[in-house]
Amino acid sequence: MGLIGLFGVAAAMWIVGGVWVLLRRAGHPPAGAAGAALAAGQPLDPTDADLPWQRWLVRTSDGLDLPVWDIAGDGAAATAVLVHDWGEAPLTMIGRALELSATTRRILIPCLRGHDGAAGACSLGPREADDLARLLETIDCDDVRLEGSGLGGFIVESAREASPVSHVRSVEPWDSQSDGLRRILAASGFPAFPIATVAGLAARCTSADTSSS
Repeated sequence: MGLIGLFGVAAAMWIVGGVWVLLRRAGHPPAGAAGAALAAGQPLDPTDADLPWQRWLVRTSDGLDLPVWDIAGDGAAATAVLVHDWGEAPLTMIGRALELSATTRRILIPCLRGHDGAAGACSLGPREADDLARLLETIDCDDVRLEGSGLGGFIVESAREASPVSHVRSVEPWDSQSDGLRRILAASGFPAFPIATVAGLAARCTSADTSSS
């Protein structure tokens, strides 16, 4: 095998290895939201923010039990559902919950699968969109406002046409799974091409296989 052939094999192994590492990291985001909040002196749960709340579990269509923070607000406006970004946790939405509590009667903050110790692995959108749909069915409310950022924005945009949803607010939402993978890789200081591109194709194939099974 010539030098060019060896270079090609090495490049292929580098891409395959990089794709595997990226998809594994994407599916199992690192913890650290609590530590960052603690270091910044921010609340770790609604109790720290003087918000009345309870925690319960929502059962997903594939049998996972995911935690939901259910916060009681002082207002009369619609129920709000806040969806956190990739690599974050429900506690990162407490600040927004505080802002909404004066005008909103109920604020729900679900924990995304694979995040903050929750069951399952992050699918970068498809499964999480189904989880949000299941949550909306569970609360059985006819007027819901959705908010999310990053991955959370991608998820809430998927529910824009759902019957109980009256308003959707997304901040810098992902455009797709591939876009999310590019952002995850960029945050680690690596160029997106070609690893994020190939990983995005693999993620879409996996999502298609899962949805058809």
